[in-house]
Amino acid sequence: MRSQLSIRPTEFTTPTDLYDHLPTFPDTSSGLQTLKRDGHLLAVLSNGTGSMIGSCLANHDLRDVFSVLISADDVGAYKPSGLVYRYAAKILGRPIDELRLISSNPFDVIGAKTAGMRTAWINRAGTSFDSIGAPPDITTASLTDLREVLRGRQTPTPNRAQ
Repeated sequence: MRSQLSIRPTEFTTPTDLYDHLPTFPDTSSGLQTLKRDGHLLAVLSNGTGSMIGSCLANHDLRDVFSVLISADDVGAYKPSGLVYRYAAKILGRPIDELRLISSNPFDVIGAKTAGMRTAWINRAGTSFDSIGAPPDITTASLTDLREVLRGRQTPTPNRAQ
């Protein structure tokens, strides 16, 4: 005889509910705030929907840090498709080679670099970069380190070979 599992509505969580409450890294808020104070225009480029992006940022009090929220959902394609990165350049009104994608996801860095963006990989785990694509322009261990590299006060972390 099979037993039946029942879940009450208050016990059910959707993946999008979890997305809204993803924990941030300790340097996220201060790192982003400092990049913004340094004069960088910060934008979110996500495969999430606009409402998912907005909810996630609101739940972490990060909405004010970003000038623009860009959803790949508006393109009908998803990262790492070059269409998404070119769409971001169009929305931001800048040539793609003047933009820098910052991500901890190698697939995202590779997609952006292939599309013509400058890239920075936040290598929080201290691992080797994926060898399926060109390495990032900058590799650092944190947003704090990235800020120092962009200010010229620190050298990037070398991209370790696999």
